[in-house]
Amino acid sequence: MYGHTSSRRRLRGVLGALLVVGLALALAPSARAALYLGAPQLYSTVLYSDAVAIGDFDEDGHPDVAVARGLPSFRGIEIMRGSATGLLSAPDVIDVERDVRDVAVGDFDDDGHLDLAVADGSDDAISIYYGAGDGTFSAGPVIADAGTPVAITAVDLNHDGRDDVATANTTNADMGVALAGPGRTFGSVALTQVGLGPTAIASADLHGNGSPDLLVVNGAQNTLRQENNNGSGGFSGGSYGTDAGPLGVAAGDFNHDGRTDAVTAGGDTVSQLLHAVTTGLLDIHSSFPLPAGATANAVAAGELTSDDFDDAITANAGTGTISLLAGSAGELTSPQTYAAGPNPSDVAIGDLNGDGLADVVVATNGSSGLAVLFGHARRRSPSTCPRRPPTATAPAAAWRWPAPRRAPAAR
Repeated sequence: MYGHTSSRRRLRGVLGALLVVGLALALAPSARAALYLGAPQLYSTVLYSDAVAIGDFDEDGHPDVAVARGLPSFRGIEIMRGSATGLLSAPDVIDVERDVRDVAVGDFDDDGHLDLAVADGSDDAISIYYGAGDGTFSAGPVIADAGTPVAITAVDLNHDGRDDVATANTTNADMGVALAGPGRTFGSVALTQVGLGPTAIASADLHGNGSPDLLVVNGAQNTLRQENNNGSGGFSGGSYGTDAGPLGVAAGDFNHDGRTDAVTAGGDTVSQLLHAVTTGLLDIHSSFPLPAGATANAVAAGELTSDDFDDAITANAGTGTISLLAGSAGELTSPQTYAAGPNPSDVAIGDLNGDGLADVVVATNGSSGLAVLFGHARRRSPSTCPRRPPTATAPAAAWRWPAPRRAPAAR
């Protein structure tokens, strides 16, 4: 009968409950960081993914996903279409006969449709694919002499209404910039020395002149290079120290002071570089250890906790996890870690199911090559998905957050 449980069984039950509560309290970094992401939705239809980008390629109002695969037997770009529920379709494959390292989303011909730029590290080239607005793409120019690109970003660097491309080039110790021209053309690549072993690149307006600047991390030199844009696509800059072996970089306002900061990730450490009020430089450096066994391959930034602070999220190889470091009035908080599938290699942020909460898409180098973690934050936040191009009443800054880029995992 009920009520006749022995005192020993009751004691075991009480102790078990206390143990569960204790573990939960020990594992939770803070009350503020209480489960902002759900369990991963794994997609086994995609294999061995190196990089991922988000955009509404078929213009149906639902974000889609572009997945880059670079293994010789799996090369290509896969387009997975979104839906009202956030679930993704089986992939449509774009065959790419090149060493795919990374993919970026932009409108390079100013036709109102999102296009793709693919970094090809082996052939020293950048391949352009023009979108038709229905989720399909056609091959565009191959930009030669691009300098062994391993990471790529797309942004309008010279204010002509067309997105341009910039790359981090590991072997040549430089970054490359190719400006989009009239129609479907590109200028030649301008190379700038940035340091030893560039591994990742991101864009943001760091010095407040209204033009996007570039950030490049140098994995062999443990530095972050800030290249300031003169407004016409020309650059000059300086370097800052980071923790050892940075592989990823992203930009955001992590302390909500109205100034753009930077974050880098590599090995078992995340470096935060805050924009100092007095100097205007990224010279306030803090370090944050990741969980034991984690090796960060990539980092992205966006408002995941819906509290007006940008947050950072890392893709951790080795542990099959991602780590969320929430922004705050001071510095990033301790990481909260989530399962994400085997060997994560890249991470992107967007609102896939249209609920106003940021979701996370993770590329993984394994049998389940893609994972989606839906946001559980409690207050609404804007979508970070590139959608249709700006109009006279919706400037470019309102419709796309600059995509943070990273170098792929070692293959």
